[in-house]
Amino acid sequence: MWSKALWYKNYKETKPYAWGFLIVSLLVPFQFYSEETRLADFADRGILIDAVSFDFFTAAAVFQLFVLLVLAVKLMGSERSNYHYAFSLSLPFKREDIFQAKWMYGCTVIGIGVTISVLISLLIYSGGDFLKDLIPLSIIFTYMFLIVLLLLAFYSFALMLGYLTGNAVSQFILTGITSILPVGFTMLLFEFLRIHGINAHIFDSRFIDSFTMVSLPVQLSIMSVLSRIGQQIEGNLILVCASASIGYILITFLVTRWISRYSKAEHNGKILLYQPLVKILRVGVFVCFFLFGGLFGSGYFTAGGGLLEYYIGGIVFALLATIILNKLLRVKPGFKLSRN
Repeated sequence: MWSKALWYKNYKETKPYAWGFLIVSLLVPFQFYSEETRLADFADRGILIDAVSFDFFTAAAVFQLFVLLVLAVKLMGSERSNYHYAFSLSLPFKREDIFQAKWMYGCTVIGIGVTISVLISLLIYSGGDFLKDLIPLSIIFTYMFLIVLLLLAFYSFALMLGYLTGNAVSQFILTGITSILPVGFTMLLFEFLRIHGINAHIFDSRFIDSFTMVSLPVQLSIMSVLSRIGQQIEGNLILVCASASIGYILITFLVTRWISRYSKAEHNGKILLYQPLVKILRVGVFVCFFLFGGLFGSGYFTAGGGLLEYYIGGIVFALLATIILNKLLRVKPGFKLSRN
């Protein structure tokens, strides 16, 4: 895990993305400075402000998540596409050590980037005359804590999919899709129940909220809305967000560690490396596109439609998606991030 050779190799291959994460992290202190400047301008004009938005972290987090996705793709998917992963396996290191070095490297990039941005932000906060009077430091640390957990969870999840997919393209796309799948599937399921005359409110609202909060982008959007209106995150919401992120980190780390240690059957270049996952993917694509196609048939986006139209739209979408997926499963995408 702490091999200098592996760390140097990871850094050499991803240097632009590691520095890119630090650069986008500096959007946080820029947000602090902009807000402090805005409040000073209001004070100069005699305008009193007794409440303020503290959406300092979520805007930067959007860019941070994207850079982390590219970083994870570069560390795994790109290596498979360029067949560099075979070279990594030829090195005198265990497969498990190679994974742990990649995971720790990404966590270190996150830790350094966030620490530098937060320290600069706190200097601006403590040196200003307005933010520290309007925003308690505890609120800032609460948002910072949740954002850091979310970044670690997303990176761990993206890296895990790099160990399940066979190329950079499939890792990038599947990470984006599956990260929003919980909330998206919930919406599709509710429409399915509605069109069949079943009251979706039979489900406990706490179960629904918890299920949708598993989607990391939903956490980010909720934090963004609350911070923009100057509202502090409540205790239960903090617990749910933190628990979901910690659950992501633990589960994805343990699953990926198990894969790297025991699983040997690999087919680099394919969409997925393992045949059992291909079967799950086929079922998942059919079900999701059936539900999604049913939205169009039932008139969810257009004027009225009934149960028959729902099933016609669902079947058409599901069959088309299955045909396209079967064709994609037979080809090896040629996309490469680089030829290092």
